[in-house]
Amino acid sequence: MVKNRVEERIENAVVQMAFENPALGQVRVSNELRKRDIMV
Repeated sequence: MVKNRVEERIENAVVQMAFENPALGQVRVSNELRKRDIMV
C-alpha cells in the first residue's frame, strides 16, 4: 500500500459522498463519514 492512499472502501465512500452532495466541503464530508465509522 502506498503511504498517502486510503483503503479502497474509504475512497469509494468519499467519492460517493462527493457525487451525492457536491456542495459539501472536506470537513463536512469527513464528519458525515465519521458518523458511519469511516475515518479519513
